[in-house]
Amino acid sequence: SVDGTDSIAMRLMEMGLLPEEPIEMIGRAPLGDPLEYRVSGCQISLRKVEASRISVRLSTQ
Repeated sequence: SVDGTDSIAMRLMEMGLLPEEPIEMIGRAPLGDPLEYRVSGCQISLRKVEASRISVRLSTQ
């Protein structure tokens, strides 16, 4: 899930970062920012400041 209700949180939710939606980190830039994720079948890049707004629960699968 995404923390907050501001414009950044809304944009993240519009990108598919919704509660219970699986997300996978698949890469990072050479200097560590931005990070690349797979969510809802799409690849997205987020800066660390944006990614810090995402709360996750680890899957046992």
